[in-house]
Amino acid sequence: MPVGAGPIPVERVRELVAATTPTEPQRLRLKFKFRDKKGQVGGNGGASIAPADSLRIDMRGPLGLGKGAAMVVGDSAVWVSGSDVINRIVPDYRLLWAMLGVARLPADSATLRGSETADTVAWEYATGTDTIEYRQSKGTAPGLVTLVRRNGRVLGKVETLFAPDGAPASSRLLVPGTPARLDITFTESTRPATLKPDIWTPPES
Repeated sequence: MPVGAGPIPVERVRELVAATTPTEPQRLRLKFKFRDKKGQVGGNGGASIAPADSLRIDMRGPLGLGKGAAMVVGDSAVWVSGSDVINRIVPDYRLLWAMLGVARLPADSATLRGSETADTVAWEYATGTDTIEYRQSKGTAPGLVTLVRRNGRVLGKVETLFAPDGAPASSRLLVPGTPARLDITFTESTRPATLKPDIWTPPES
């Protein structure tokens, strides 16, 4: 958080979060590279988002290796396929949303702080020793930086850059404790009128 950040009204936080939340169905195609102490893998994937807080994410490595998928509503998983893959790559679903350029609302009990300038707005939620910080950059290089701390330690940091149409262009997740790094390049963004109901069904094992 910037030096001098102070209390921020919850109404303003809701406005900031709403500005990042899709208001219509969105489908993203992506390429990813992931590495940690166990090794590295790259592949393709996709994400489907239904307003306001439903998400399906799919990731698969070469020849189908390292295949995983999940349906997320809010900050919780409804189902996970290939949990060893998903849990290895994504340690927290708020970080997953951040990689798609979406901020999440605070808990009702959170203490809120914020700071705004002409080019940047930052806001923070604190609940005990857990915090989540967002910093949104405007102007010619719009982006969203997200930092999640658990028990005072950094769980992960996400840096997402946006294309001129507002869709995410690229994103990077750093997990210092593992350590691990996930880089995503978004290759396509579409906004279909509807999403097929079967995308919310777990894949067959």
